[in-house]
Amino acid sequence: MKLKNKFLATIIAVIVFITSSWTKIGTRVRVTAVKGIVTTQLIKSRFDSKIYCPLERKLNITESRVINSNVRIKTGADSFAQIEYPDHTKIKLSPNTEIILEGNNIFINDGSAWFKVEKQKNGGLIIKTPTCIIGIRGTEFVVKVSKDGSSSLRLIEGQIELSDKYKINTITMNKGMEVNVAKNSSTLITKIFRLTENDKWWTDWPTLVPIAEMPKPNASHSTFKNALGNPCGTDKEFVRSLYQSVLGRDLDVSLTNNGGSHLRKLQNGGHRWRTIWNFFNAPEYKNKQKRHKEFIRDAYQAVLGREPSNYELNDWPKVDRNDILRKFFNSDEYLKIMANCSKTGQKVISSSISGTWNLNQDNGYTGVMTIQPDLNNHFTGNVTWNGSLKGTIDSNVSGNTVNITIDYHNGTIGYYKGTLTQNGTQIINGTVKGNNGVSANWTASKVVTFSSISGAWNLIQSNGYKGIMNIKQNQSGKLSGSVNWGENLTGTIDGGISNNIIEFTLSYSNGINGIYRGVLSKNSIRIDNGTSNSSTGETASWYATKIITSSNKKSIDYVWTINKSGLIYNWNGGIWDYYPGKAQDIGVGANKSVWIIGVEPHRYGSEIYHLVGNKFVKTAGEGVRIDVGPYGNPWGVNNLDHIYKWQNNTWHRMPGTAKDIGIGANGDIWIIGSDAINSNYGIYKWNGTQWVKFPGAAVRIDVGPNGTPWVVNSFDDIYKLSNNRWQKLPGKAKDISVGADGNAWVIGTDSTLGGHSIFKWSGAKWIKVPGSATVISVGGKRQSAY
Repeated sequence: MKLKNKFLATIIAVIVFITSSWTKIGTRVRVTAVKGIVTTQLIKSRFDSKIYCPLERKLNITESRVINSNVRIKTGADSFAQIEYPDHTKIKLSPNTEIILEGNNIFINDGSAWFKVEKQKNGGLIIKTPTCIIGIRGTEFVVKVSKDGSSSLRLIEGQIELSDKYKINTITMNKGMEVNVAKNSSTLITKIFRLTENDKWWTDWPTLVPIAEMPKPNASHSTFKNALGNPCGTDKEFVRSLYQSVLGRDLDVSLTNNGGSHLRKLQNGGHRWRTIWNFFNAPEYKNKQKRHKEFIRDAYQAVLGREPSNYELNDWPKVDRNDILRKFFNSDEYLKIMANCSKTGQKVISSSISGTWNLNQDNGYTGVMTIQPDLNNHFTGNVTWNGSLKGTIDSNVSGNTVNITIDYHNGTIGYYKGTLTQNGTQIINGTVKGNNGVSANWTASKVVTFSSISGAWNLIQSNGYKGIMNIKQNQSGKLSGSVNWGENLTGTIDGGISNNIIEFTLSYSNGINGIYRGVLSKNSIRIDNGTSNSSTGETASWYATKIITSSNKKSIDYVWTINKSGLIYNWNGGIWDYYPGKAQDIGVGANKSVWIIGVEPHRYGSEIYHLVGNKFVKTAGEGVRIDVGPYGNPWGVNNLDHIYKWQNNTWHRMPGTAKDIGIGANGDIWIIGSDAINSNYGIYKWNGTQWVKFPGAAVRIDVGPNGTPWVVNSFDDIYKLSNNRWQKLPGKAKDISVGADGNAWVIGTDSTLGGHSIFKWSGAKWIKVPGSATVISVGGKRQSAY
C-alpha cells in the first residue's frame, strides 16, 4: 500500500517536545505475534511517496522480531501483537489494528492499542491519530481509531495532554477520563468511564525475553527477520537475512567479500548448514565475544528461525560452540524445517560418514572399516584388511574431503585421503601413502542395511508405460520375479541389490531385454532415479512405489510425545511424525483419542484441544494435566488441582484434588493427590464415588490395561504396583505411560536437545527408542505406515 505525503499532512501537526533518547537511537523495538497473523513492513522515508519497502514480513505465533528502523505493524482478524521498547514501555495491539513507529512518534491509523509508558526523563512519546495529538511522559491508557475516522482515548493511570489535530483545543486528562474527537473536528468531547474486566482485552499475555538482552543495532537502516523465515528461498535471501537477524545489519550480497564469500561456499551442491557454520566462525562474529546465552539465542535464530524459550536458553551446557551447532543441525526440528529443501542439504555431512564401509585398494587388499563420530568433525574407529590385518582409525572430514590415519598393529601407519560423495554413501578418488613407502588408490562404499524389497510394486515409466512388478529377494540380495505391463506384455526379472542400488534385467517373451537401475529409499518403499536401457536402443526414466497392504503393515504402539519446545510428535514405528501445534501435556485413550493441554496461559491453566483428523481443535475448559479414558472421554486437572471429567460435551467437577491423573484401558482411574509427602504426593484410586488412598507417594502416574498403576517419584525412581506392594524397576524416569496392550514407555533423565531420551520396557530392561521428549502418552495399537 502506498501512502501519499498529502495523507500524512492531513493526519496531524507535530507538537515539539524536548529531544529525548528515543530520537537519538531511532526506532528500536521487539515485536511479538501472540496470536493470529501479524505483519511488519519497513518505512524508507516519511518524505518519499513510496514510503514502504516492498517486502512485508509475517510473524509466526510467539515469534519475536527485533526492528531497528521505522516500521508499520498490522494485526489481522482475531490477531494480537505486543511491542516492547528498550525502556520496557509496552504497546499491545488488538485485532485489525495498524500503527506506524518512527522514533518517538507513533501513528495510529486504525484499530485499538493499549499503552504502558515508562516515565520519561527527557521528552516523551508523541502519539498521533487522524484527529488528535497526545503527549506522553509516563502513563497507562487505551487509544481507539474507528472506521468512521473518529478517535477516542481512555486514561487508566497517570496524566496526558491531548489536543485536536488543528491544535485549537487542548486538555490535560486525569485518571478515569475519556476524550472523543470526531473526524475533521476540533471539539474535544469528555466524559468519565468505568473500566470493567471485560474491557481489559490486553491482559494475560505471554512474557517476552527481557529487552536488555535484545541484540544491539549496528546500523540505522537494518531490519530483523528470521534467517529461516523462508528456508527454501534463494541463497542470497538466506545470507542477507542471516546478517540481519544475528548481526543487526544489512549487506550487499553482490560484493565479493562478506556475503559473497558465503554464497560461493553454497555453490556446487554446498549445504546451507555450512554457511551458518562459516558465519559463526567468521572474524566479525567472533570479535563480538558474545556471552554463552547470546550465542545460544543467535544459534536458535540462525538455524531454527525462532527465539529460544527460557528453558532452552538455560539448558545448553558451556561446551565447544561448534559442537553445539552440530547438535542444532542434527536436531529433529532442523531436519523437519529443511525436509522440503533438497538443494540446501539436511544434515551435517560428517554425520553421514559414521557406520561401516567396504574398502577396496587397487593392490588387491579388501577390508571393512567401522567409524563413529567424536567432536568437531573428528572420527575414530577400526579397520580389518583381508580378515587379518587390523588397525585403529583417527580421521576428520573437511567439507567433502575425508582424511584418515590408520595405525596398524604391525607398526605401519597409512595416510588415507578421499572424497565423500554428495549422498554420503561412497568415498572416491582415494589415495594412500604408508610410512613404509607403499602407495595405492582406494574406494569405499557404505554398508547400508535395507529391509527386504520382496513384494508388489507400482512401476511408472516416463514413456507412458505403467506396470506391476512382483519381486522376490533372497538372503544374498539376488532378485527374481516378473513384470506385467498390460496388453499381454510380460517379462521376468533377474538382478540384485547392493547397498541401496537396485539393478536387474527384464527379459520379455518377444525377445527384447531391458536393463533397469534405481536407488532404493531408506524405508524400502520407493525406488527413485530409475533409468532403463532397452536392447532396441530405447531409454527411459522410471520410479516405483511399493504396494502396501494391511498384511504388510505391522502393529505398533500408539505413542505421542511433547518435547521441551512444546512440539508434538507421534511414533509411526520408524520415525516421529510432527503434528502442528504446541502443548504442555497430552493424553491418549485406548481408542486412540488424543487430547492436549496447550501452552497459552489462562486463569485456570491452558486451553484444551482434541485431535480431529490431523488437526487439534479447541474445546471448552482450561487445565494443566490430562488423560483419556478407554472410550475417548478425558479427565483433567487445572492449576487449582481441581479434577474434572468430560461428559456430554461439558466438564463436570469431581471430588478431590490432584497433581496428575492416569486412566487404564479397563477404565480404572488413579491420581497423584495434592497432599504433600516430603517432595512427593499421595496416591489414590477412584472407586466410583470417592478417592481411596493407597500406600506410597509419587509425582507422575499412569495405569496399565488391567488397572495396575505405574508411578515415578520425585527422585526419578520407577515403581509398579504388584500384589498390593510397590515393585521398584530398574532405571530412572521423568514421565511414564502404559499402553492398552501393557507396553510401558518412559522419558529418561539424561539431557538431550529435545528434552530427555525415550525408552520402552521389554519386560526386563528399558530399551532406548530414537527421539527425545519431556512428556509421553501411549494409547491403543495402530498399524505402521509401512
